[in-house]
Order: sequence, then structure tokens, then C-alpha cells
Amino acid sequence: VNPKLYRLMKDPKTGKGEFEEIKEYPIQLSTDPKVMGQVFADAYGAYPSASYGLVMWSHADGWLEGAPPVSTRWIGEDIYDGVSYKMDILDFKKALNRAPYLDFIFYDLCLMQTAEVAYELRDEARYSLGSPAEIPGPGSPYDMMIPVYFQSNRFIVNDLADTYYNYYADTYTGT
Repeated sequence: VNPKLYRLMKDPKTGKGEFEEIKEYPIQLSTDPKVMGQVFADAYGAYPSASYGLVMWSHADGWLEGAPPVSTRWIGEDIYDGVSYKMDILDFKKALNRAPYLDFIFYDLCLMQTAEVAYELRDEARYSLGSPAEIPGPGSPYDMMIPVYFQSNRFIVNDLADTYYNYYADTYTGT
């Protein structure tokens, strides 16, 4: 199946989210910074707005370093023909050059809120939400998070963080 770009919007009559297919792409590696940059240009260029956010969902190793030397400073993972392809954080920053300045980037990825990552991407978004450690295996509870993305208030990042945290606090404590 070819990758597709969808627009997620809220139906004004029902209040429910809807998807609109914007573009279908050929099979390609999303971890190629040129490919990701083009998707950003397509998405953000076609839909002017007063504010933008970005949700990144995949795998990541943030910016780990250690002995013996490890080759980890990546975001995103594509597996093609049994080979794993990952994008270096600095290449991700290049891809973000095709996006407007973002109100927030929500990293539904492990290790993307380390000091090194936050520093490197400091000029790409007003707020950066993520974890400096591993995140729970299932990731973000999108059924609860998506309505928050449609809020038009200055507390959206607080509400995103609260929704994510409260979901897992309730899940792990059984409340």
C-alpha cells in the first residue's frame, strides 16, 4: 500500500474527526529527510493556518552516547526488505526546515526529550513534548489525544501532557 497524506479535521455538525486524503505517494522511505521535508511542505503549504503542530510517531533512540561507542541519535524507523532505516536527528532538523515554525512537536517516541535533542531542535517549535526515557509500548492514547489537538487555546500543550499522563496513571494504578 502506498503511503498517503491525510488531513484530519473536525466535522462542524457532529464534532467528530474526519479524514480527507490529500495525496498518495509512491513507496519511499519516510526516514529520508528529503521525503519527510516534502511531506511537510505538502501538508503545511496546502493548508495555511495561524498555528501548527506536529505529532511524530514511530521509534527513536534520542541522542544516546556511551561506551562502547553506540550509533544512536535517531528518530523514526522504516523497515524495507528486512533492512532498518533510521533518520539522524540532524537530518530530521533539516526536514523541519520545510515546515513552518510549530507551536508544538509531540514526540510519541522514546528518548526524544533528552537535553541534547531539546537543545538541537530548540528553534523548531515553541513547545516540545516527549519523554527523556522509554514511553509505554502502546504509545499515545490517540482516541483521547485527537480531540485535544483541535483545541484553540493557549493551554493545549498542558492539556496534551495531562491527557497522556492521566491515561497512563489511571492504566497503571487501576483507577
